[in-house]
Amino acid sequence: MTIEFDILKSNYVKQLNTSKFRYGKVGMIVIPILAIILTDIFLPNINLIVIGIIYLGLSYLLSKILQKSDEEIVQEISTQVIGTIRLEEDEIKIVLNENENQLNAGEISEININSYFGEVTGYGKYQELHYGTDTTIKLGGNNTTKILYVFIRNKEQRLKFKSISNCCLRTNSNYKEYTRNERTYNGNKLNYKEIQELKKDYQ
Repeated sequence: MTIEFDILKSNYVKQLNTSKFRYGKVGMIVIPILAIILTDIFLPNINLIVIGIIYLGLSYLLSKILQKSDEEIVQEISTQVIGTIRLEEDEIKIVLNENENQLNAGEISEININSYFGEVTGYGKYQELHYGTDTTIKLGGNNTTKILYVFIRNKEQRLKFKSISNCCLRTNSNYKEYTRNERTYNGNKLNYKEIQELKKDYQ
């Protein structure tokens, strides 16, 4: 079975504009507020519940009009693809399009598995929507380090990506895996005894 993932130029979410228009995000915030101010001026006796409904309704409507669809966002992220990482028959291949250059997968020293596209974390005002561009692969040592960003399109892809990390764990004794910046082994947090048992399995 072959598993393949796209490699991006960077964690593109920092440049990603999810609005269809240049100032769309500002509009989604400002327009409902202006509507509430005007409502309060011309209809000063209006019920606060009605004002809240107007605000929420306008915010929802504007998000549908001004916000890009998931398909449009994925298409924009896909323009930043510079190569692929592929797992085929227990062999990892990393190919960058710029020079058709195949990197040495044996140099992978660290993988940090993060979000997938559309994942939501946190609660309430701390809730955050992710776009799947922050999983990283580190090649080489401290002096010559190259970092690649992997596009994880959905939850299923993130589960499959762990197969690449598992392959690195089996073939490179110095390899380290992280999940959301926390040290893990095959996606799991292990205690000292469990780590030693796992190392025996890979010897």
